[in-house]
Amino acid sequence: MKNEQFDELLKSMDEMDRIVQGESAPGRVTRFTEPEVKEIRENTGILRRRHGRTQP
Repeated sequence: MKNEQFDELLKSMDEMDRIVQGESAPGRVTRFTEPEVKEIRENTGILRRRHGRTQP
């Protein structure tokens, strides 16, 4: 890793620490909505057991 990249990584980690400790606010926040799993399964025809799990 180049020194320039390493310095940028350290700077990002310091910023993350300040955000986690509440000393700084994040520049942006991305939120994802929960997928409607039942609807997706119905639309695709994929059942839970196909993913290695059994249905309750």
